Amino acid sequence: MKWYYPAFTFLLSSNIAYGSSCGSVFDVEIGPWDYSSPIDRRKNLSTVERRHFTNRVENLISGESTNEVMDDLAYTLNKFPNHYRALHSVIRYDSQLNGVLPKVPKYPFPQTVECYFERAFQFKDNDPYLYQLYGIYLYKNNDFKEAKKHFLKSESIKPSAEAHYNLGLVYFELDDLENSKRYAEKAYSQNFPMTGLKMKLQSKGISL
Repeated sequence: MKWYYPAFTFLLSSNIAYGSSCGSVFDVEIGPWDYSSPIDRRKNLSTVERRHFTNRVENLISGESTNEVMDDLAYTLNKFPNHYRALHSVIRYDSQLNGVLPKVPKYPFPQTVECYFERAFQFKDNDPYLYQLYGIYLYKNNDFKEAKKHFLKSESIKPSAEAHYNLGLVYFELDDLENSKRYAEKAYSQNFPMTGLKMKLQSKGISL
């Protein structure tokens, strides 16, 4: 299934146990910085990405600082905890490695998707795109009820066509076709380009 992501550079309560062993996102000598802040991006993002979040790292080909991709993803997310593209890469890497990410000795907290989102939410718990990304991760792991909570949270912070589309998908999987259609109509009224939800509803005899 294809997904439509926030348009920063590419187009995912909770199972996250806040206050667990994932450490404090603010326990850094320099940073952390906000990926959604134009000021932080202008001042610091290019330095971090040039050395650690290259195309090879983002596409899970190889690391830059070491041979291990996770070392550079961990560094990037240590400096920019809500770096959407890096979080997306962690989700894909986790799937590629069947849920067992490599250890990163420099960062002693567990290397898990859940920990990186816990830290991201510690840093900025009102970031709607974080809830979208984590919702996508949960959806892809068939945890539709938790995915719905995160998509609804994203919508409550900042309504968007993406949030409406993803809610339509998750309601479809929960067999709530009325709400699935309602959110599909919201998404497509904003000219949302992906047709997967429409096709799913049509398969149930529901036209939009």
